[in-house]
Amino acid sequence: MTTLITASNYAEADVSGCSHCGATSIAFQVVLVSKTTLAQLTASDSALGTTSACTTCNSLAEAFQIVYATNQWSQMSKIVQYACDQTASELRALKYSGLSSAQIQARSTNDVNNLIAFLGGGGRPNVWDPLGWTPAINGANQAAALTSNTQPVVDLLSEIHH
Repeated sequence: MTTLITASNYAEADVSGCSHCGATSIAFQVVLVSKTTLAQLTASDSALGTTSACTTCNSLAEAFQIVYATNQWSQMSKIVQYACDQTASELRALKYSGLSSAQIQARSTNDVNNLIAFLGGGGRPNVWDPLGWTPAINGANQAAALTSNTQPVVDLLSEIHH
């Protein structure tokens, strides 16, 4: 059985006709796939932040999409699921934080990078997984290569638009 997966992640923040206002949108998606049965993965990640007819307004749209591909599902343990859920919760909490757009962007990027470091083992074996992980981590707008080894692939697609 082969699997074809299409994953789309989109954030939009629009501000129009106001003064000293702002809009923030953060889209966060984790795509879990099996390297064993994956035939094709199409992932799109985009963000759009606009302001029109505004005076000193800010809009921030961020889209973070993490692709986690493994052929050892034991690595997708409860602790990994908890880490993904915790990151999503931290991103949701930014909505009521009262932080500026720049502070929100810095905090959200840090939260997502911490999750990536966790998923990737932070350059050292993961203490919760006796096998250890050595995934391929790519930057934004770069495709992850699905390797023939047993290690997971972790890839981050991100777009930030003001």
